[in-house]
Amino acid sequence: MADYGVINSGFVVKRLTEIKQEIETSIRSLLGNAINLLPTAVLGQLVGILSEREALLWELAQSVYNSQYPETAEGSNLDYVASLTGIERLDATRSEVSINAKGTETTIIPQGSIVSVEGNPEARFETAAEAVIGPGVDEVQLIEFSSVPDAGSFTLIFNGEETASLDHTSLADDVEDELNALDALSEVSVVGDFTDGFTITFAGADGEKPQSTLQIGSNTLETVGVDVDITISTTVEGLLPNVDIDCIAETSGAVAALAGTLTVIETVIAGWDSCINALDAEVGKEIESDAEFRIRRLQTLAAPGAGTVDALRAEILEIDEVEAALVYENDTNEIDDEGRPAKSIECVVLGGEEDEIAEAIWNTKPAGIETFGLIEQTITDSQGFDHTIRLSRPTEIPIWLEVDLTTNSLFPEGGTDAVVAAILEYADENFSIGQDVITTRLYCPINQVAGIIDIETRIGIANPPAGDDNIPIADNEISSWDSSRITVTEL
Repeated sequence: MADYGVINSGFVVKRLTEIKQEIETSIRSLLGNAINLLPTAVLGQLVGILSEREALLWELAQSVYNSQYPETAEGSNLDYVASLTGIERLDATRSEVSINAKGTETTIIPQGSIVSVEGNPEARFETAAEAVIGPGVDEVQLIEFSSVPDAGSFTLIFNGEETASLDHTSLADDVEDELNALDALSEVSVVGDFTDGFTITFAGADGEKPQSTLQIGSNTLETVGVDVDITISTTVEGLLPNVDIDCIAETSGAVAALAGTLTVIETVIAGWDSCINALDAEVGKEIESDAEFRIRRLQTLAAPGAGTVDALRAEILEIDEVEAALVYENDTNEIDDEGRPAKSIECVVLGGEEDEIAEAIWNTKPAGIETFGLIEQTITDSQGFDHTIRLSRPTEIPIWLEVDLTTNSLFPEGGTDAVVAAILEYADENFSIGQDVITTRLYCPINQVAGIIDIETRIGIANPPAGDDNIPIADNEISSWDSSRITVTEL
């Protein structure tokens, strides 16, 4: 008979079929082979009940055995096993985002006020602190002339209304009077002249808000018989009374809010009219899964080998809010191509507090080895001596992406938004520090959305993107992705 339970090769569980056969064999040895053990017989039914109960005990024993080892323990049992080496599961974090709130000046928006994503009321964010809507900004426009005129006149148009004629001798007061005479304008102030240009500041009821750009109506201005060109530009964009507010997701986990979608005010407050987020939310993370915890545990166990690159990286990754880290070493006697001094290390870290990162570097790096980077932190050792620890932050390389899709009837409503979300999720998981952006890899997340039959992409680090070449990312860089820089078009 096979051995079961804890043996040299591990734990062998006895299965229901084997248990049932053993019980039936024992009964027949005592009562004879003629005994009726069919499932319809009373004795056969008792065998089935007892076999099942014993099988459950064997499965329990197997679970208890597995709970003692990191590779097989699950859930809280894995937490207990990992805690023996001082390693804890990473808790879920909450998404963070900044919104711009507009409304009536001096309106108070209390801490904990709720806003949500348009079309997704479950994606709720609360203001992290009390905020007060501050003053807006008056728009300023500049009228410039290619030369000082000596003859002719011109007119201005605002929202379809045209001023009376202003001749080449007009002063700032004349331009101001003619603009204020328009029904569409209540109050503007004008300074300047034909030499420096006329500066138009919108004030009063027209202040603290964006305005349409003034247009040229007629223009017969000349200088010694040569036409004078007129240009009008906005030098200061008008803004309604507003305030920027940091917000945090109401619940932990991957609560997404793409740029321009956090627009629903759930906590209604008189004087608070609107809100919007200019950038995507920094998406929080779910509680660390068993698989992720096991991998990080193995990385962390390299830490006792202080002085190694793996140990240093593992120590840094243990810091809260650190999202990614790479450690580079120059073990030569010369400055390397990246500017690292001989016998030095450079830690490139995304996220986390710089003083905590520096402390981790000091505690783990080999003695006498120089640290390299633009950021400096002072560490005091146990003897009271100060040491300068240097580290680097990855330079963010903004990625602009345009995607043209040919679709069929299976392409869902809101599919373009789903494609953007899939691209962002893939980029977050696959394009870390020093990792080149491989354009063809983006086809994988895009094709997760049904109904796509053809894809054309244009990618670059400037707007508009023109080609489809891969984007090289240096050792101390990281690609930066945001929905405001991704355009998906359904053809």
